[in-house]
Amino acid sequence: MILLLAVLALTFFKSAPVKIKFVIFVILFVGVAGFAATVMHQTQVVTDREAAHVDTPSVPPLGKLQQAPAPLAPVAPPPTQPAISNPPAGRLQPKLTETILASISVHNGPLRGQDWRASENFSISTPPGIGRLKWIIVGAGSQAATFSVAKDQRFTDPKIFENVHSGHTTAPVSEVSLYVGGVSGASEDFTIKVYGE
Repeated sequence: MILLLAVLALTFFKSAPVKIKFVIFVILFVGVAGFAATVMHQTQVVTDREAAHVDTPSVPPLGKLQQAPAPLAPVAPPPTQPAISNPPAGRLQPKLTETILASISVHNGPLRGQDWRASENFSISTPPGIGRLKWIIVGAGSQAATFSVAKDQRFTDPKIFENVHSGHTTAPVSEVSLYVGGVSGASEDFTIKVYGE
């Protein structure tokens, strides 16, 4: 149908006078220009609509974007070490690594019927690894006492240690039939504990 109308229009255009041809040409030119402007306007509208529907990334509110850091948990102070109390002056305490080897009950002077002996016999058996003996006096009234240690024999009793006082250390021995004698400076009976170090 369109092709037939175009053929008829072309035939009429060829046989028409010059003025009519000019008028038709102007009408066609204006129509084509208007049509082109309409098409361009519609394209711009479509482009604007598409641009308006473009999704933009959602931006979180400022308050949610910058959150304050969580507060730090309080740090507990380190446990305090218990204070180490030193023993009072004049009272010597054995170390934890010392081993008790003997405990001797001693009179503050010679036993009845004796001139020098102040205790009954005792024994010391020093185990391997002990480097020395420590002699400790137990008794508040005899801390300043001095004494000697002798070995009980048939005729003459040799002295093993002399002028021993509380806290005094001697060489290690392993002996039987030992006793304490020559006590001086004691106001009461006391006990001697022998420790191995």
